[in-house]
Amino acid sequence: MRYLLSILILTFVFACNSNKNGEIVAQIDSLNTIFDEAIDGYNKVDSTTVSHIRKKVKSNCLMIKDQNDPIVTATFIPYSHIDKTMKQILKMDARIKKESRLAKSQLENLHFDAEEGLIDPKLLETYFAEEKEIVMTLIDRMDYNTQQIIVEFNRFDSLNPIIENYLADQN
Repeated sequence: MRYLLSILILTFVFACNSNKNGEIVAQIDSLNTIFDEAIDGYNKVDSTTVSHIRKKVKSNCLMIKDQNDPIVTATFIPYSHIDKTMKQILKMDARIKKESRLAKSQLENLHFDAEEGLIDPKLLETYFAEEKEIVMTLIDRMDYNTQQIIVEFNRFDSLNPIIENYLADQN
């Protein structure tokens, strides 16, 4: 009888906790969906193209013989900066992907703990706020990195033909 009473009390406590946590669980689900969509969109950006452009820029910069030519100088400096920016983009990309995997895991763990009523509701709200801030920061970084890629692709598309023509004429 005592055993049965203990089970009933535990069941009631867990049921109450899961009802209290229902709103947070829904918020975690919503944040998870937003994060998944952001990750899917970010993953559509091809980092191999970024690497390819970076290699092309480095190679072309090494082949330029007369960097004192005014036309070359006006084009060469912004062109050579593409390499540096692409390097930063690739570093940020690796960091974003690593931190996204960690944040995704944290959200899944928080969701499980909330559904099972394993965390005090007040602490759960605090943990959710922290995870939400991390996820939103990652989404902002994804947006920023994507915008930087677009800017550098456009810069490459406009400057590379000038450099390629110069290199063709140089030979």
